[in-house]
Amino acid sequence: MATTLESLRDTLITNPLAATVADALNSFSERRAKLGLSNPGTVENLAKEVQRDVLLQGYMFTGIKADLTKMFSVSPLFQVSHQFAMSERLSPYNFAALYGTNNVRTTRALPDASLIHPFLC
Repeated sequence: MATTLESLRDTLITNPLAATVADALNSFSERRAKLGLSNPGTVENLAKEVQRDVLLQGYMFTGIKADLTKMFSVSPLFQVSHQFAMSERLSPYNFAALYGTNNVRTTRALPDASLIHPFLC
């Protein structure tokens, strides 16, 4: 058994591919030591920190929001979207329409209720 492990170790040491990988790992370790970087922790903790502190910041708000989207046609593409919100940061109403063919794609959005009020009368 010991002879098999020794032959495997000798093969890995003399293998040029394994030597290249070992050199790259040693180079990364030396660079990390020069920069004084600490261990950032486990992958699970990093993922939790990113999800909690980075990804959810744009989606958290106080209030309610409803998005209604209806696709009327696929060819040519025609889609209408309404967004209603009751919040301090979001406008109370948004309307968007999308029209598209193979050659043309047009999108129009009305940002708040004050702009579309004349069209509702």
